[in-house]
This record gives sequence, structure tokens and C-alpha cells, in this order.
Amino acid sequence: MTNPAFIASVSLEPWLTKSEIAHKLGISTRTVVRLRLPHMQVGGQNRYRLSECERFMRTGDRDGGNVVELRRSPQGDQAA
Repeated sequence: MTNPAFIASVSLEPWLTKSEIAHKLGISTRTVVRLRLPHMQVGGQNRYRLSECERFMRTGDRDGGNVVELRRSPQGDQAA
């Protein structure tokens, strides 16, 4: 049987926009898209839950596993 406190905490968590989740995680909106964070599409726009995205950032996938590593772009490493 599912814990009622867990259900209440999950259902009360707000859905955030791409800009809001980027700000809370300290990453750019482009990185939000590139990482393909877990989301739900609402009214044609992606909405994110902070707890799900934080877990994804820690584990690297939606079910637990590898850590997501942010890399510099190849253009940033090239000399001009």
C-alpha cells in the first residue's frame, strides 16, 4: 500500500516552466532541453517537477543509475 504522506507531497508539488526549473537548478534553459529532464506536456508546453529533476540530475536517469556529467562544448575548447 502506498504511503498517504508520499502521495500528498507529490500531488502538492507545483509544475514548473522550463525557465523556472532552469533557475532552480542553476542551469540554462538550453541545458534543460539538452538533458531531456523528466517532464509532462501541459497545454503544448513542458512542465517539470523539481524533485524529479533533482533525482534525475543525481542518478542520470529516471529509474536510478549513472550520473549526468555536464561537459564543455567542443567550440569552447578550440583556440581562435
